[in-house]
Amino acid sequence: MTAPFTLILAVLNIESSYLDNLERPAGDARDTVQFWFAPDTQWRIKTYAIDHDIHIHPVVTAEGEEALDTGIACESISDAYDDVLT
Repeated sequence: MTAPFTLILAVLNIESSYLDNLERPAGDARDTVQFWFAPDTQWRIKTYAIDHDIHIHPVVTAEGEEALDTGIACESISDAYDDVLT
C-alpha cells in the first residue's frame, strides 16, 4: 500500500515580493501558502508572485508538542491569511 501524501494549498488574492517587502492586489499571478504532508516529514511552502520565488521550510515539532496535522495547518493559514484568502 502506498503511503499517503497530502497537499494543502491556499491561493491568496495578493502578489508580493520578499526581496522588496512589497504586497499589492494580485494581477495575473498570486501568492500561495502550502503545507505538504508526507509520511515522515511536513513542509511549509510560501510562494511570492512578484519575485517568482519559493520559500520551503521543514516543519519541526519540538519534543512534547503536538505534531502538525492538516487541521492545524488549515487553522494556521486561516489565522495568518484570512484577509487575503481567495
